[in-house]
Amino acid sequence: MKITHLNFSSSSGGAADAARKIHLSLLRAGIQSKLLVGRSQSKDGENIITQIRPHIFQEIYQKIFSFLERKSIEKIKNKNLFGKISLAKFGVLDFGKYISESDIIHFHWINNGFLSLNTLNKINKPIVWTLHDMWPITGICHYSMECNRFKEGCGFCPYIKDEKEFDLSRSTFERKKQIFKKKQIIFVATSSWMYEVALKSPLTNGHKVVEIPLSIDRDIFKVDEEINKEKILKDYGIEICDKPKILLYGAMNATTDIRKGFELLKRALLNINESDKKKYILLVFGDNINLKFVSGVRVVSLGLINNKKEISNLYNCSDLFLMPSIQEAFGLTTLEAINCGCPVVAFRNTGAESIIKHKENGYLAKNGDSESFFQGISYFMNNSNKIELPLDSKFNENIISMGYKNLYEESMPNKLT
Repeated sequence: MKITHLNFSSSSGGAADAARKIHLSLLRAGIQSKLLVGRSQSKDGENIITQIRPHIFQEIYQKIFSFLERKSIEKIKNKNLFGKISLAKFGVLDFGKYISESDIIHFHWINNGFLSLNTLNKINKPIVWTLHDMWPITGICHYSMECNRFKEGCGFCPYIKDEKEFDLSRSTFERKKQIFKKKQIIFVATSSWMYEVALKSPLTNGHKVVEIPLSIDRDIFKVDEEINKEKILKDYGIEICDKPKILLYGAMNATTDIRKGFELLKRALLNINESDKKKYILLVFGDNINLKFVSGVRVVSLGLINNKKEISNLYNCSDLFLMPSIQEAFGLTTLEAINCGCPVVAFRNTGAESIIKHKENGYLAKNGDSESFFQGISYFMNNSNKIELPLDSKFNENIISMGYKNLYEESMPNKLT
């Protein structure tokens, strides 16, 4: 059984991390697996490959196709949509030997000029598609926010503001629909929320939808009883002689992506008594920001952090991790924080709901309600923030890889009727 995974990057973003972990777990299980990416690191090995060699030329080609995808989006009247929608008009990946020699093609995050709909249409292999966001089940958006038009085939898209039913979102939806109906696809949701959303899209009609969560590296993200919290925080300019309460918030585009909920977080922090605000420090990673205070609470901006051990240290040094995302397919940071013994406050009706046990290892607030989110902060600040481990066994890497192995075997051509 030969599996080829497709993902835009080998290392950048949660989908890349998930694709790599699934791929490597399959190799350890003795399954022939390759991870085919558009953007890689030169040190990548372990069957992580680019289509074009040497990989520097792949980088150039990928940048060209990413540029073309960006330009096609910028032609839309409503600007600044790159990263929020994808049109999949252009793609560096073609129908090459890695696909033709495979038994199963496993899609992960395939946008940003990596895989076009035209190339997808040419793939005549069974497909397993992990839903790292909503793009595979909508017309063009990665997350629909308040819009539910994807349930009816899109149109009147609030992103492009074209004010007509048969707009770009509807035509792309119809294009996907025509392609998907000719394919054998198993859609894999990573959370219960994503599973329920996927079932509501006409694009999954006639295809199987299952739920398999993601996993984390438990050798890195774990409780560290020997950590020198005082030294680590001092390196960030934080003195703990006054025993401040450390709140941690981090995500890609943490303060600029409205979906990540930073504005809701700011409103939640306004509810802290003025006399108590000096007792709190908010650490922010994932964005370079110039904020010294948010809602009267001191902020320490840590910028972009790519070192997993450093992030694990932050979880271990923090009293509470905040994840105010309005929509999230899974929420790897939630799983990482909890496994480091740091409770998490997040919203219901997101992927975090499949990870958090309410008032045990975290708090699930009413979606989009800043006051409810603040109640979650207060709950753990006023009670012991020690949480019970281990996590549910469903997040075990071996169980997850076995789940995928079963899907592959189900999809094999000799299993087809």
